Amino acid sequence: SLAAVVAVEAMGGPIVAWKPGRIDHPPHKQCPAGRLPAATSGPAQLRATFQRMGLADREIVALSGGHTVGRCHREISGFEGAWTTNPTVFDNSYYKELLAHAGGATKPGQVFLPSDEALLQDDVFRAHVDMYAKDQAAFFEDFAAVLHKVQEFGVVRTKAKKKKVDEVAYVPELAPSRGLSATLEAVHEWLWNTIKEKKCGPLLIRLAWSDAATYDVFTRSGGPHACMREGTGEAEHADNRGLGEARAILDPVIQRYEGKAGTADVWTLAAVTAVEAMGGPRVNWKPGRRDKPPTQAAPEGRLPKATGNCHHLRSVFSRMGLKDRDIVALSGAHTVGACHQEISGYDGAWTDQPQVFDNSYYKTLVEAEKNGGKAADGKVLLPSDLALLQDPVFRSLVHLYAADQAAWFHDFSAAFEAVCHFGMMSRTQTVARPEEEYLQCMEDLVELVEQKKCGPILIRLSWHDAGTWDAKERTGGAHACMR
Repeated sequence: SLAAVVAVEAMGGPIVAWKPGRIDHPPHKQCPAGRLPAATSGPAQLRATFQRMGLADREIVALSGGHTVGRCHREISGFEGAWTTNPTVFDNSYYKELLAHAGGATKPGQVFLPSDEALLQDDVFRAHVDMYAKDQAAFFEDFAAVLHKVQEFGVVRTKAKKKKVDEVAYVPELAPSRGLSATLEAVHEWLWNTIKEKKCGPLLIRLAWSDAATYDVFTRSGGPHACMREGTGEAEHADNRGLGEARAILDPVIQRYEGKAGTADVWTLAAVTAVEAMGGPRVNWKPGRRDKPPTQAAPEGRLPKATGNCHHLRSVFSRMGLKDRDIVALSGAHTVGACHQEISGYDGAWTDQPQVFDNSYYKTLVEAEKNGGKAADGKVLLPSDLALLQDPVFRSLVHLYAADQAAWFHDFSAAFEAVCHFGMMSRTQTVARPEEEYLQCMEDLVELVEQKKCGPILIRLSWHDAGTWDAKERTGGAHACMR
Protein backbone atom coordinates (compact mmCIF):
# COMPACT_ATOMS: atom_id res chain seq x y z
CA SER A 1 0.00 0.00 0.00
CA LEU A 2 2.87 2.38 0.73
CA ALA A 3 4.37 1.60 -2.66
CA ALA A 4 1.12 2.67 -4.32
CA VAL A 5 0.86 6.05 -2.58
CA VAL A 6 4.54 6.73 -3.21
CA ALA A 7 4.04 5.86 -6.87
CA VAL A 8 1.13 8.27 -7.21
CA GLU A 9 3.14 11.11 -5.72
CA ALA A 10 6.36 10.25 -7.57
CA MET A 11 4.53 10.41 -10.91
CA GLY A 12 3.19 13.89 -10.18
CA GLY A 13 -0.04 13.04 -8.39
CA PRO A 14 -1.38 14.11 -5.00
CA ILE A 15 -0.05 13.15 -1.57
CA VAL A 16 -2.20 10.34 -0.21
CA ALA A 17 -2.49 9.94 3.55
CA TRP A 18 -0.98 6.67 4.76
CA LYS A 19 -0.09 4.95 8.00
CA PRO A 20 0.94 1.37 8.83
CA GLY A 21 -1.12 -1.24 10.62
CA ARG A 22 -2.31 -3.77 8.02
CA ILE A 23 -2.22 -7.44 9.02
CA ASP A 24 -0.86 -9.90 6.45
CA HIS A 25 -3.26 -12.80 6.02
CA PRO A 26 -2.23 -16.29 4.88
CA PRO A 27 -3.31 -17.50 1.41
CA HIS A 28 -6.04 -19.74 2.84
CA LYS A 29 -7.88 -16.58 3.92
CA GLN A 30 -7.89 -15.13 0.45
CA CYS A 31 -11.15 -13.98 -1.12
CA PRO A 32 -13.02 -15.76 -3.88
CA ALA A 33 -12.22 -14.74 -7.45
CA GLY A 34 -14.46 -12.24 -9.20
CA ARG A 35 -14.55 -9.42 -6.71
CA LEU A 36 -12.61 -6.90 -8.78
CA PRO A 37 -14.38 -4.76 -11.40
CA ALA A 38 -14.29 -6.37 -14.83
CA ALA A 39 -12.87 -4.50 -17.81
CA THR A 40 -16.14 -5.18 -19.65
CA SER A 41 -18.36 -3.73 -16.90
CA GLY A 42 -21.20 -1.36 -17.72
CA PRO A 43 -22.54 1.32 -15.34
CA ALA A 44 -24.71 -1.11 -13.35
CA GLN A 45 -21.88 -3.62 -12.86
CA LEU A 46 -19.48 -0.86 -11.78
CA ARG A 47 -21.93 0.40 -9.17
CA ALA A 48 -22.58 -3.10 -7.84
CA THR A 49 -18.86 -3.86 -7.52
CA PHE A 50 -17.88 -0.58 -5.89
CA GLN A 51 -20.94 -0.46 -3.63
CA ARG A 52 -19.88 -3.83 -2.26
CA MET A 53 -16.76 -2.02 -1.08
CA GLY A 54 -18.86 0.79 0.40
CA LEU A 55 -17.91 3.33 -2.29
CA ALA A 56 -20.14 5.95 -3.92
CA ASP A 57 -20.48 7.23 -7.49
CA ARG A 58 -17.93 10.02 -7.11
CA GLU A 59 -15.40 7.55 -5.75
CA ILE A 60 -15.97 5.20 -8.69
CA VAL A 61 -15.08 7.94 -11.17
CA ALA A 62 -12.19 9.29 -9.11
CA LEU A 63 -10.59 5.85 -8.77
CA SER A 64 -11.06 5.21 -12.47
CA GLY A 65 -8.70 8.14 -12.95
CA GLY A 66 -5.92 5.80 -11.90
CA HIS A 67 -6.00 4.77 -15.57
CA THR A 68 -4.23 8.04 -16.31
CA VAL A 69 -1.06 5.97 -15.81
CA GLY A 70 -0.15 2.51 -17.07
CA ARG A 71 -1.39 0.49 -20.00
CA CYS A 72 -3.27 -2.68 -20.96
CA HIS A 73 -1.52 -5.85 -22.12
CA ARG A 74 -3.38 -8.25 -24.35
CA GLU A 75 -2.05 -11.35 -22.61
CA ILE A 76 -3.40 -10.09 -19.28
CA SER A 77 -6.63 -8.24 -20.01
CA GLY A 78 -7.40 -8.98 -23.65
CA PHE A 79 -6.84 -5.30 -24.50
CA GLU A 80 -3.71 -3.56 -25.72
CA GLY A 81 -2.55 0.05 -25.35
CA ALA A 82 -2.34 2.99 -22.96
CA TRP A 83 -5.16 5.31 -21.95
CA THR A 84 -3.13 8.50 -22.15
CA THR A 85 -0.29 10.03 -24.12
CA ASN A 86 2.03 10.09 -21.08
CA PRO A 87 1.28 6.90 -19.13
CA THR A 88 3.85 7.57 -16.41
CA VAL A 89 2.54 11.07 -15.57
CA PHE A 90 -0.23 11.22 -12.98
CA ASP A 91 -2.59 14.04 -14.00
CA ASN A 92 -6.16 14.40 -15.26
CA SER A 93 -5.35 13.41 -18.86
CA TYR A 94 -7.48 10.26 -18.53
CA TYR A 95 -10.67 12.31 -18.32
CA LYS A 96 -9.66 14.71 -21.09
CA GLU A 97 -8.74 11.89 -23.45
CA LEU A 98 -11.83 9.87 -22.50
CA LEU A 99 -13.98 12.82 -23.58
CA ALA A 100 -11.93 13.18 -26.77
CA HIS A 101 -12.44 9.46 -27.40
CA ALA A 102 -16.20 9.95 -27.01
CA GLY A 103 -15.97 12.64 -29.68
CA GLY A 104 -14.22 10.27 -32.08
CA ALA A 105 -10.67 11.55 -31.50
CA THR A 106 -9.02 8.36 -30.28
CA LYS A 107 -5.27 8.40 -30.91
CA PRO A 108 -3.34 5.56 -32.56
CA GLY A 109 -2.37 2.92 -29.99
CA GLN A 110 -4.78 4.33 -27.41
CA VAL A 111 -7.31 2.10 -25.65
CA PHE A 112 -10.43 2.63 -23.59
CA LEU A 113 -12.12 -0.34 -21.96
CA PRO A 114 -15.89 -0.87 -21.87
CA SER A 115 -15.67 0.00 -18.16
CA ASP A 116 -14.11 3.36 -19.11
CA GLU A 117 -16.79 4.05 -21.70
CA ALA A 118 -19.41 3.19 -19.06
CA LEU A 119 -18.48 6.43 -17.28
CA LEU A 120 -19.90 8.30 -20.27
CA GLN A 121 -23.12 6.28 -20.40
CA ASP A 122 -24.47 7.37 -17.01
CA ASP A 123 -25.46 10.98 -16.27
CA VAL A 124 -23.98 11.02 -12.76
CA PHE A 125 -20.72 9.39 -13.83
CA ARG A 126 -20.49 11.70 -16.86
CA ALA A 127 -20.90 14.80 -14.68
CA HIS A 128 -17.90 13.75 -12.61
CA VAL A 129 -15.85 13.01 -15.73
CA ASP A 130 -16.61 16.49 -17.06
CA MET A 131 -15.62 18.07 -13.75
CA TYR A 132 -12.32 16.21 -13.40
CA ALA A 133 -11.40 16.95 -17.02
CA LYS A 134 -11.69 20.67 -16.27
CA ASP A 135 -10.42 20.70 -12.67
CA GLN A 136 -7.32 18.64 -11.91
CA ALA A 137 -7.22 19.93 -8.33
CA ALA A 138 -10.69 18.49 -7.73
CA PHE A 139 -9.59 15.14 -9.15
CA PHE A 140 -6.45 15.09 -7.03
CA GLU A 141 -8.44 15.90 -3.88
CA ASP A 142 -11.05 13.20 -4.50
CA PHE A 143 -8.56 10.58 -5.70
CA ALA A 144 -6.36 11.08 -2.65
CA ALA A 145 -9.35 10.75 -0.34
CA VAL A 146 -10.73 7.60 -1.92
CA LEU A 147 -7.37 5.85 -2.36
CA HIS A 148 -6.69 6.44 1.34
CA LYS A 149 -10.12 4.96 2.08
CA VAL A 150 -9.43 1.93 -0.11
CA GLN A 151 -6.11 1.29 1.58
CA GLU A 152 -7.82 1.29 4.97
CA PHE A 153 -10.20 -1.51 3.91
CA GLY A 154 -10.10 -4.19 6.58
CA VAL A 155 -7.73 -2.25 8.84
CA VAL A 156 -8.81 -2.01 12.47
CA ARG A 157 -7.88 1.27 14.14
CA THR A 158 -8.28 1.78 17.86
CA LYS A 159 -8.70 5.54 17.47
CA ALA A 160 -12.32 6.57 16.97
CA LYS A 161 -13.06 7.80 13.49
CA LYS A 162 -14.59 11.19 12.80
CA LYS A 163 -18.34 10.94 12.48
CA LYS A 164 -19.38 10.74 8.86
CA VAL A 165 -21.52 13.58 7.53
CA ASP A 166 -25.01 12.42 6.54
CA GLU A 167 -25.47 12.61 2.76
CA VAL A 168 -29.23 12.04 2.64
CA ALA A 169 -32.12 14.31 3.47
CA TYR A 170 -33.62 13.37 6.82
CA VAL A 171 -36.19 15.43 8.70
CA PRO A 172 -37.29 13.69 11.92
CA GLU A 173 -40.13 15.00 14.09
CA LEU A 174 -37.78 15.88 16.94
CA ALA A 175 -34.42 17.59 16.74
CA PRO A 176 -31.70 14.92 16.45
CA SER A 177 -29.08 15.14 19.16
CA ARG A 178 -25.72 16.67 18.26
CA GLY A 179 -23.89 15.29 21.28
CA LEU A 180 -23.42 18.76 22.76
CA SER A 181 -23.65 20.02 26.33
CA ALA A 182 -27.09 20.07 27.97
CA THR A 183 -27.31 23.83 27.42
CA LEU A 184 -26.42 23.68 23.74
CA GLU A 185 -28.73 20.72 23.16
CA ALA A 186 -31.54 22.82 24.66
CA VAL A 187 -30.61 25.69 22.33
CA HIS A 188 -30.57 23.29 19.39
CA GLU A 189 -34.00 21.94 20.31
CA TRP A 190 -35.40 25.49 20.53
CA LEU A 191 -33.86 26.38 17.18
CA TRP A 192 -35.24 23.29 15.48
CA ASN A 193 -38.80 23.95 16.67
CA THR A 194 -38.60 27.67 15.87
CA ILE A 195 -37.35 26.99 12.34
CA LYS A 196 -40.16 24.50 11.77
CA GLU A 197 -42.79 26.86 13.16
CA LYS A 198 -41.68 30.18 11.68
CA LYS A 199 -40.22 28.87 8.40
CA CYS A 200 -37.24 31.14 9.04
CA GLY A 201 -34.44 28.73 8.06
CA PRO A 202 -33.26 30.65 4.97
CA LEU A 203 -33.05 33.91 6.92
CA LEU A 204 -31.01 32.30 9.70
CA ILE A 205 -28.60 30.81 7.15
CA ARG A 206 -28.18 34.27 5.63
CA LEU A 207 -27.47 35.79 9.06
CA ALA A 208 -24.69 33.30 9.83
CA TRP A 209 -23.25 33.61 6.32
CA SER A 210 -23.22 37.42 6.38
CA ASP A 211 -21.48 37.33 9.75
CA ALA A 212 -18.89 34.66 8.86
CA ALA A 213 -18.16 35.56 5.22
CA THR A 214 -16.34 38.74 6.24
CA TYR A 215 -13.36 36.54 7.10
CA ASP A 216 -9.94 37.34 5.65
CA VAL A 217 -7.59 34.37 5.82
CA PHE A 218 -4.56 36.59 5.25
CA THR A 219 -5.19 39.12 8.02
CA ARG A 220 -7.25 36.71 10.17
CA SER A 221 -9.85 39.43 10.61
CA GLY A 222 -13.61 39.25 10.29
CA GLY A 223 -15.44 35.95 10.60
CA PRO A 224 -18.27 34.66 12.83
CA HIS A 225 -18.06 37.01 15.80
CA ALA A 226 -21.60 38.49 15.86
CA CYS A 227 -20.29 42.05 15.45
CA MET A 228 -23.73 43.19 14.21
CA ARG A 229 -25.65 41.86 17.22
CA GLU A 230 -26.15 45.32 18.77
CA GLY A 231 -27.62 46.85 15.62
CA THR A 232 -24.48 48.85 14.86
CA GLY A 233 -21.17 48.12 13.11
CA GLU A 234 -21.72 45.45 10.46
CA ALA A 235 -25.49 45.72 11.02
CA GLU A 236 -25.32 49.08 9.24
CA HIS A 237 -23.66 47.65 6.11
CA ALA A 238 -25.88 47.80 3.03
CA ASP A 239 -25.44 44.07 2.33
CA ASN A 240 -26.93 43.26 5.74
CA ARG A 241 -30.27 45.00 5.25
CA GLY A 242 -33.15 42.91 6.59
CA LEU A 243 -31.10 40.89 9.06
CA GLY A 244 -32.59 42.69 12.04
CA GLU A 245 -35.52 40.29 11.71
CA ALA A 246 -33.20 37.30 12.01
CA ARG A 247 -31.50 38.75 15.07
CA ALA A 248 -34.90 39.38 16.66
CA ILE A 249 -35.94 35.77 16.10
CA LEU A 250 -32.88 34.50 17.94
CA ASP A 251 -32.77 37.08 20.74
CA PRO A 252 -35.09 35.15 23.09
CA VAL A 253 -32.89 32.03 23.19
CA ILE A 254 -29.71 34.13 23.41
CA GLN A 255 -31.13 36.01 26.40
CA ARG A 256 -32.38 32.83 28.05
CA TYR A 257 -28.91 31.28 27.97
CA GLU A 258 -26.88 34.45 28.40
CA GLY A 259 -23.45 33.61 29.80
CA LYS A 260 -23.81 29.96 28.74
CA ALA A 261 -24.11 30.27 24.96
CA GLY A 262 -22.46 33.06 22.97
CA THR A 263 -24.29 34.94 20.25
CA ALA A 264 -21.91 33.91 17.44
CA ASP A 265 -22.24 30.28 18.53
CA VAL A 266 -26.04 30.52 18.50
CA TRP A 267 -26.07 32.17 15.06
CA THR A 268 -23.92 29.46 13.45
CA LEU A 269 -25.74 26.66 15.28
CA ALA A 270 -29.00 28.15 14.00
CA ALA A 271 -27.71 28.02 10.44
CA VAL A 272 -26.53 24.40 10.49
CA THR A 273 -29.76 23.42 12.26
CA ALA A 274 -31.76 25.20 9.55
CA VAL A 275 -29.96 23.30 6.80
CA GLU A 276 -30.78 19.96 8.40
CA ALA A 277 -34.33 20.90 9.42
CA MET A 278 -35.16 21.81 5.81
CA GLY A 279 -33.96 18.44 4.51
CA GLY A 280 -30.28 19.13 3.90
CA PRO A 281 -27.17 17.38 5.23
CA ARG A 282 -25.89 17.53 8.78
CA VAL A 283 -23.06 20.05 9.04
CA ASN A 284 -20.48 19.40 11.74
CA TRP A 285 -20.41 22.14 14.39
CA LYS A 286 -18.62 22.90 17.61
CA PRO A 287 -18.82 25.88 20.01
CA GLY A 288 -16.05 28.29 20.84
CA ARG A 289 -16.55 31.50 18.83
CA ARG A 290 -15.74 34.76 20.56
CA ASP A 291 -18.32 37.56 20.39
CA LYS A 292 -16.63 40.82 19.43
CA PRO A 293 -17.84 44.41 19.88
CA PRO A 294 -19.00 46.54 16.92
CA THR A 295 -15.73 48.45 17.12
CA GLN A 296 -13.99 45.30 15.81
CA ALA A 297 -16.37 44.95 12.87
CA ALA A 298 -14.96 43.99 9.49
CA PRO A 299 -14.90 46.76 6.86
CA GLU A 300 -17.87 47.02 4.54
CA GLY A 301 -17.70 45.37 1.13
CA ARG A 302 -16.31 41.95 1.98
CA LEU A 303 -19.42 39.94 1.07
CA PRO A 304 -19.91 38.67 -2.52
CA LYS A 305 -22.08 40.95 -4.65
CA ALA A 306 -25.27 39.81 -6.36
CA THR A 307 -23.89 41.37 -9.53
CA GLY A 308 -20.50 39.67 -9.24
CA ASN A 309 -18.86 37.90 -12.18
CA CYS A 310 -16.51 34.90 -12.04
CA HIS A 311 -13.45 37.02 -11.25
CA HIS A 312 -15.30 38.76 -8.42
CA LEU A 313 -16.47 35.45 -6.93
CA ARG A 314 -12.98 33.95 -7.00
CA SER A 315 -11.50 37.10 -5.49
CA VAL A 316 -13.98 37.22 -2.59
CA PHE A 317 -13.99 33.52 -1.80
CA SER A 318 -10.21 33.08 -2.11
CA ARG A 319 -9.85 35.86 0.47
CA MET A 320 -11.73 33.52 2.82
CA GLY A 321 -9.42 30.65 1.89
CA LEU A 322 -12.05 28.87 -0.22
CA LYS A 323 -11.68 27.13 -3.60
CA ASP A 324 -13.75 26.82 -6.76
CA ARG A 325 -15.63 23.79 -5.48
CA ASP A 326 -16.54 25.67 -2.30
CA ILE A 327 -17.82 28.64 -4.34
CA VAL A 328 -20.26 26.51 -6.33
CA ALA A 329 -21.26 24.32 -3.38
CA LEU A 330 -22.00 27.29 -1.11
CA SER A 331 -23.91 29.07 -3.88
CA GLY A 332 -26.34 26.16 -3.63
CA ALA A 333 -27.72 27.64 -0.41
CA HIS A 334 -29.83 29.73 -2.81
CA THR A 335 -31.94 26.59 -3.12
CA VAL A 336 -33.83 28.01 -0.13
CA GLY A 337 -35.11 31.51 0.52
CA ALA A 338 -35.95 34.35 -1.83
CA CYS A 339 -34.77 37.79 -2.95
CA HIS A 340 -36.63 40.92 -1.89
CA GLN A 341 -36.63 44.07 -4.01
CA GLU A 342 -36.20 46.40 -1.06
CA ILE A 343 -33.14 44.52 0.18
CA SER A 344 -31.21 43.29 -2.86
CA GLY A 345 -32.89 44.99 -5.79
CA TYR A 346 -34.15 41.61 -7.01
CA ASP A 347 -37.40 39.82 -6.28
CA GLY A 348 -38.37 36.16 -6.30
CA ALA A 349 -37.17 32.69 -5.28
CA TRP A 350 -34.58 30.55 -7.03
CA THR A 351 -36.62 27.35 -6.77
CA ASP A 352 -40.23 26.15 -6.62
CA GLN A 353 -39.88 25.04 -2.98
CA PRO A 354 -37.81 27.65 -1.14
CA GLN A 355 -38.21 25.86 2.19
CA VAL A 356 -36.75 22.57 0.94
CA PHE A 357 -32.98 22.15 1.01
CA ASP A 358 -32.17 20.06 -2.07
CA ASN A 359 -30.29 20.45 -5.35
CA SER A 360 -33.12 22.28 -7.16
CA TYR A 361 -30.98 25.43 -7.43
CA TYR A 362 -28.58 23.69 -9.79
CA LYS A 363 -31.45 22.29 -11.82
CA THR A 364 -32.77 25.85 -12.14
CA LEU A 365 -29.37 26.91 -13.47
CA VAL A 366 -29.22 24.04 -15.96
CA GLU A 367 -32.72 24.90 -17.19
CA ALA A 368 -31.70 28.54 -17.56
CA GLU A 369 -28.64 27.53 -19.59
CA LYS A 370 -30.90 25.75 -22.04
CA ASN A 371 -33.12 28.85 -22.15
CA GLY A 372 -30.43 31.34 -23.10
CA GLY A 373 -29.58 32.32 -19.54
CA LYS A 374 -33.14 33.12 -18.50
CA ALA A 375 -34.75 31.65 -15.40
CA ALA A 376 -38.10 29.93 -15.76
CA ASP A 377 -41.19 32.01 -15.05
CA GLY A 378 -41.58 32.83 -11.39
CA LYS A 379 -37.93 32.19 -10.56
CA VAL A 380 -34.98 34.53 -10.19
CA LEU A 381 -31.30 34.14 -10.97
CA LEU A 382 -28.79 36.81 -9.98
CA PRO A 383 -25.84 37.75 -12.18
CA SER A 384 -23.62 35.97 -9.61
CA ASP A 385 -25.70 32.81 -10.14
CA LEU A 386 -25.43 32.98 -13.92
CA ALA A 387 -21.67 33.52 -13.57
CA LEU A 388 -21.45 29.88 -12.52
CA LEU A 389 -22.39 28.94 -16.08
CA GLN A 390 -19.76 31.19 -17.66
CA ASP A 391 -16.65 29.43 -16.34
CA PRO A 392 -15.80 25.84 -17.37
CA VAL A 393 -14.84 24.72 -13.85
CA PHE A 394 -17.87 26.35 -12.22
CA ARG A 395 -20.16 25.03 -14.94
CA SER A 396 -18.94 21.45 -14.60
CA LEU A 397 -19.68 21.57 -10.87
CA VAL A 398 -23.16 23.00 -11.51
CA HIS A 399 -23.93 20.06 -13.79
CA LEU A 400 -22.42 17.61 -11.31
CA TYR A 401 -24.57 18.87 -8.44
CA ALA A 402 -27.68 18.99 -10.61
CA ALA A 403 -27.17 15.30 -11.41
CA ASP A 404 -25.89 14.13 -8.01
CA GLN A 405 -27.51 15.58 -4.88
CA ALA A 406 -25.41 13.38 -2.58
CA ALA A 407 -22.23 14.86 -4.06
CA TRP A 408 -23.52 18.37 -3.43
CA PHE A 409 -24.63 17.56 0.14
CA HIS A 410 -21.13 16.21 0.83
CA ASP A 411 -19.39 19.28 -0.57
CA PHE A 412 -21.80 21.80 0.91
CA SER A 413 -21.53 20.35 4.40
CA ALA A 414 -17.72 20.46 4.23
CA ALA A 415 -17.61 24.02 2.88
CA PHE A 416 -20.25 25.39 5.25
CA GLU A 417 -18.52 23.72 8.19
CA ALA A 418 -15.37 25.61 7.22
CA VAL A 419 -17.30 28.90 6.95
CA CYS A 420 -18.91 28.46 10.37
CA HIS A 421 -15.48 27.88 11.95
CA PHE A 422 -13.53 30.70 10.29
CA GLY A 423 -11.02 32.18 12.69
CA MET A 424 -11.19 29.30 15.15
CA MET A 425 -8.34 26.84 15.65
CA SER A 426 -7.64 25.15 12.33
CA ARG A 427 -9.96 22.26 11.56
CA THR A 428 -7.83 21.10 8.63
CA GLN A 429 -6.41 17.66 9.20
CA THR A 430 -2.76 17.34 8.32
CA VAL A 431 -1.91 14.61 5.87
CA ALA A 432 -0.86 11.53 7.77
CA ARG A 433 2.65 10.51 6.81
CA PRO A 434 4.59 7.41 7.85
CA GLU A 435 6.50 7.05 11.07
CA GLU A 436 10.25 7.57 10.91
CA GLU A 437 10.95 3.86 10.47
CA TYR A 438 9.13 3.97 7.10
CA LEU A 439 10.88 7.04 5.72
CA GLN A 440 13.83 5.08 4.33
CA CYS A 441 11.38 2.66 2.74
CA MET A 442 9.65 5.61 1.08
CA GLU A 443 12.93 6.95 -0.27
CA ASP A 444 13.80 3.53 -1.70
CA LEU A 445 10.36 3.27 -3.30
CA VAL A 446 10.67 6.71 -4.91
CA GLU A 447 14.03 5.68 -6.40
CA LEU A 448 12.53 2.40 -7.61
CA VAL A 449 9.56 4.12 -9.27
CA GLU A 450 11.75 6.72 -10.95
CA GLN A 451 14.36 4.24 -12.22
CA LYS A 452 12.13 1.38 -13.33
CA LYS A 453 9.01 3.42 -14.26
CA CYS A 454 7.02 0.82 -12.36
CA GLY A 455 4.57 3.15 -10.61
CA PRO A 456 1.47 2.01 -12.53
CA ILE A 457 2.01 -1.69 -11.77
CA LEU A 458 2.61 -0.96 -8.07
CA ILE A 459 -0.69 0.93 -7.95
CA ARG A 460 -2.37 -2.02 -9.67
CA LEU A 461 -0.89 -4.46 -7.15
CA SER A 462 -2.24 -2.48 -4.20
CA TRP A 463 -5.65 -2.05 -5.86
CA HIS A 464 -5.99 -5.75 -6.64
CA ASP A 465 -5.21 -6.51 -3.01
CA ALA A 466 -7.49 -3.94 -1.37
CA GLY A 467 -10.28 -3.96 -3.97
CA THR A 468 -11.44 -7.39 -2.80
CA TRP A 469 -13.04 -5.75 0.24
CA ASP A 470 -16.67 -6.53 1.07
CA ALA A 471 -18.06 -3.88 3.42
CA LYS A 472 -20.99 -6.04 4.58
CA GLU A 473 -19.12 -9.28 5.17
CA ARG A 474 -15.99 -7.41 6.27
CA THR A 475 -13.85 -9.82 4.28
CA GLY A 476 -11.07 -9.19 1.81
CA GLY A 477 -9.18 -5.92 1.84
CA ALA A 478 -5.54 -4.91 2.10
CA HIS A 479 -3.98 -8.05 3.58
CA ALA A 480 -1.48 -9.19 0.91
CA CYS A 481 -3.03 -12.66 0.56
CA MET A 482 -1.37 -13.08 -2.84
CA ARG A 483 2.14 -12.44 -1.58
